[in-house]
Amino acid sequence: MPRGEAEDDGYILVFVYDAARHESDLVVLDAKDLAGEPVATVALGQHVPPLFHGIWTEDVCLTDE
Repeated sequence: MPRGEAEDDGYILVFVYDAARHESDLVVLDAKDLAGEPVATVALGQHVPPLFHGIWTEDVCLTDE
């Protein structure tokens, strides 16, 4: 999510799974300081599957036969 002109002038959004809670959080990181504390953490109250964003496969797997 860009907020300025520089390549690292923005935010990185990432899902983080907590196995102890069996829930995921949406974590917002400052692109200039990835090792720093998160800008925000949103508790989602449920588990977001690892393939939430997409699945990559060969097109041959997508055809009906």
